[in-house]
Amino acid sequence: MRADPTGRSNGRGAYLCYRAACWEKGLVRRALERSLRGPVSNDDLDGLKRYFIETIASSVYATGSGAADRAARGAER
Repeated sequence: MRADPTGRSNGRGAYLCYRAACWEKGLVRRALERSLRGPVSNDDLDGLKRYFIETIASSVYATGSGAADRAARGAER
């Protein structure tokens, strides 16, 4: 399993939110397993968490604006 920021890889995929709170809630509710319709190994989850921390979270905090977070909140309404 790997992250695909373009959304164009073959196979089943799932949307991954840009907000840390969504990740925490999704992990508890096992949302990724439901979306992918199958079990997700701990190694795969660790890899996705690492991807989130290294790319998504760091880019949101690096800008100092939180624009991605505000855009995500606006899309929820």
